[in-house]
Amino acid sequence: KKRKELAKLFANITTEDETFPEDHEGTPEAFNVELMKSQLLGLDWLKKNEESDKKGGILADGMGLGKTLQAIALIVTRPSDDPKKKTTLVVVPLNVLEQWKEEIKTKIKDEYALDVMIYHGDKAKKMTFSELSEYDVILTNYETVRQEWSNSQDGKGYHASERDARVKKNGKKATPIEKQLSLLGNECEWYRVILDEAHQIKNHEAGRSKAACALKATYRLCLTGTPIQGNISELYGLIKFLRIKPYDDFKMFEKDISLPLNGNNEYSKRQATIKLQYLVKSILKQRTFATKINGEPIMKMPEIEIKMTKIPFSADHAAFYKPRHDEYLKSRVGPDEMARNQGAFHRMMAMLMRARQAASHPLLCRDFTPPTLLKTSATLRLARDFAQDHRSVIIRVRNIIQAGGVFSCQHCKDPTLTNPLFFPCGHYVCQSCFSIHIEKLACPIALCKGPLSRETTIDFPTLKRAHFGTMFTADGLKTGGVKDDYLEKHKDEADKEAGLRLPQLREVRKGHTGTEYKQFLDRQYAPSAKIQEILKILRAIRKKDKKEKTLIFSEWTSMLDLIECAIEKTKAYRYERYDGDAAPKYRNEALKRFKEDDKCTVLLISIGAGNMGLNLNAANNVILHEPHANPTVEDQAIGRAFRKGQTKKVVVHKLVMSGHNNVEEMTVEEVHMKKRGLTSMAMGAGNKVDFEDLTQEEIAALLVSH
Repeated sequence: KKRKELAKLFANITTEDETFPEDHEGTPEAFNVELMKSQLLGLDWLKKNEESDKKGGILADGMGLGKTLQAIALIVTRPSDDPKKKTTLVVVPLNVLEQWKEEIKTKIKDEYALDVMIYHGDKAKKMTFSELSEYDVILTNYETVRQEWSNSQDGKGYHASERDARVKKNGKKATPIEKQLSLLGNECEWYRVILDEAHQIKNHEAGRSKAACALKATYRLCLTGTPIQGNISELYGLIKFLRIKPYDDFKMFEKDISLPLNGNNEYSKRQATIKLQYLVKSILKQRTFATKINGEPIMKMPEIEIKMTKIPFSADHAAFYKPRHDEYLKSRVGPDEMARNQGAFHRMMAMLMRARQAASHPLLCRDFTPPTLLKTSATLRLARDFAQDHRSVIIRVRNIIQAGGVFSCQHCKDPTLTNPLFFPCGHYVCQSCFSIHIEKLACPIALCKGPLSRETTIDFPTLKRAHFGTMFTADGLKTGGVKDDYLEKHKDEADKEAGLRLPQLREVRKGHTGTEYKQFLDRQYAPSAKIQEILKILRAIRKKDKKEKTLIFSEWTSMLDLIECAIEKTKAYRYERYDGDAAPKYRNEALKRFKEDDKCTVLLISIGAGNMGLNLNAANNVILHEPHANPTVEDQAIGRAFRKGQTKKVVVHKLVMSGHNNVEEMTVEEVHMKKRGLTSMAMGAGNKVDFEDLTQEEIAALLVSH
């Protein structure tokens, strides 16, 4: 059976360079824009794959080559014959929901218009699958799917037909179960499911990936320019979603591919490389700007220049950084220890995060905030409600405070934690673990995986204020209430108070405390060498052309706070900001102003929120404040500017701290090289296996081993 599955899988393997036939039928009649040759060939491939036993695949064209447009063309040209099963479900990151809807609306002629609905927020609580299936296209986001899957797993979900039958007991009162299953119920059979930015399901053990794989559909398509970002096993999440046999079985994928590639047997490695490249070529199509059609590049792009600037530590910064670096080195463990001891692995990752933050700016990991800068009244109410579900946690917190106020992170086991962050599930972690796991939207504690968001996370000082009243402040002393004008009355004392770390202050930017936060940040701010370099780059750009626009990326919104503070102090630049803390409406308005206002020349972006799906080719300068652990994430960020429609030379500035064998240099010199090598090998570059040159024995080995 497996031999037949492999034979089907490896049929019709595609090559990189292509030929566009003279008699090609051209752009579909329904479109009001002309598709490029590469997009038409991509559409042909998509249709062919849906018509094959695979019933889908991975479109991995480079950024800016129109993956979205090709997917829309597929929806239009291969509609369902069954009016009762006609709906394509498109799952996308939250920030591009409206962009997808607009693309469908503007690219298709009115007479062929598709009926499209965004399924998110309040609508997601009300509509049944029967109602959704009346539309041609449903657009939703990953978190909506994950939340419904989570409800189905813990018994909170029910199918529409069970709405009146199933209840849960809440004391003496019976109330309806909270959520119906409109995407994943037994009756939910989609015609097609498309995952945009499909690398979001690369971790096959995460709830987001399991939720996507639980969607039922006749056809499946993954759109991602980075199907493998740094680990071969990341490809498995996509294969599982696509249901590509036999490798949708993780044991088979591990046995044939991932384990041999990580082993020391060269023959086994070669066999695994061959199998991996066969697998990739059979289900994936990838083109870049340099790919040739009829001997000509797909698209002629302007020049791109990448400059890496190494910045030495100042004496003070080095003195601050070194202890954090030493702590990270002490926490490092080998692969065997990682496998045996998850706690040691999590602690190592937390220490690495602290070292990275210390290299960027001391304020990212220094306790310095006065107790007045606590969260807003809404968060205080959240903290007070916390005790209703977690009385035992409150008692434990009180005992720890009375014993000296030192916690142990429940994830990385750091025993020196003084400012834990509390989740709705009752668990608490350090800031580093929070920074690592917030984007996953699930509690990192084993066997919990409760929902996680910035809005429902409670910081330690707020929890103390809510439950212990006048007993304790951030410095452990008895005190009275905190007045709104505290900062104005106690400016000189502010620096001495212990409290929240800077990354925990993002919420206070909202509401009446935002002004206080800015005032306090102004007093605490000290320019780092990197920030000074950024200002130097901006001055050079301004001198060359006053209208040139610049994107500034950082992994941490708190780092963007500091950069923003520096830019404001110059009073020389009009800027906008795009990060996950702002509501989608305000993010979209910021992008509109940045694109359309010639005087707005700087956009500050958190790399987690803004490295995917955005078209920012109005800018031709990119500054990466710190190296990301994953080089493909950097590529995606650069791709916001270097994409179709860009007419100017693009200049990228990568800032890296230099000296003291610091983690930034290690990231660039070791991690990036290894991860890019893995990706190249999988996609067929570098160690490419020429399938036409394989011996009969090698080809047979691919099949006989099954």
